[in-house]
Amino acid sequence: MSSSLSRRGKKDQARETLTPEEENVILQRELESVKMRLSSALVRADEAESHMRTHRLMLSDLQADFETEKKRSFDIIADMTRQYKALREDFARQTQRLTNEISTYKDKLADAQRAYAELERIKDSDLALKDVEIAEHKRRMDRMGEDFTLMLQDTLNKMSEKITITTHWNLDQDNPVVRTFEDHALVDSKLRARADAVGQHQQGAGKRP
Repeated sequence: MSSSLSRRGKKDQARETLTPEEENVILQRELESVKMRLSSALVRADEAESHMRTHRLMLSDLQADFETEKKRSFDIIADMTRQYKALREDFARQTQRLTNEISTYKDKLADAQRAYAELERIKDSDLALKDVEIAEHKRRMDRMGEDFTLMLQDTLNKMSEKITITTHWNLDQDNPVVRTFEDHALVDSKLRARADAVGQHQQGAGKRP
């Protein structure tokens, strides 16, 4: 600061010794120098402003790119979020549907098992009733067979008694009772053979002295 003041003081002292024409020349030269420095400063200012505009444009482009990328990223994130929510909801629906189907199939299986158990019970009950009926029917058949055997035996006994009685009538009539039984198919071959044997025995006994 002091050195610049001293140089200015020296210039002022030197100018005091110059004529006006010389002072105008010096001033003109200083003016030209100032204009050149101003022009150079303006050029640098223009360049700086141009660089500034370029940087501002670049910054604006970067800002626009950033906003675009941010919006695109936001859209991607939002879309992925929607897809995730949709998949989660669909998975929840499928899980609920499968759970309901499993519950339904379990109920149907339980109903089928109960129905099968009821059918088995009815079948066992029917088989038991059939066994009882078969046993009762067999018992009745056996009883009927025994009754029929007794009745047949009693009939045969009575017929034998009648045949024995008729042999005392007239032995020359050639067994009229047996012929009557043969005509009515009431005696079998064994009974006829027995009757014939009895008749022959009686005839032989009657011819004895």
